[in-house]
Amino acid sequence: MIREYQQMVETELTLICCDILDVLDKHLVPAANTGESKAFYYKVKGNYHRLAKAAFDDAIAELDTLSEESYTDSTLTAHAAATIT
Repeated sequence: MIREYQQMVETELTLICCDILDVLDKHLVPAANTGESKAFYYKVKGNYHRLAKAAFDDAIAELDTLSEESYTDSTLTAHAAATIT
């Protein structure tokens, strides 16, 4: 249940980041009139890319953990089956 909620939050966060990046790319950066405002929008864009990357890295780390658990479970199951027969 907790993992499902975590996945839902990460998915929602990714969608929000993508929407914000889209607004920045299509509207805010092109409409920026000064170097200061353009620099600000690029900084915001960089922050959202970093946030999205962190969420992705966390998801990959979780998959690695699940893979290790699955491998351990399969090894234990195979060992138990070999011992029984």
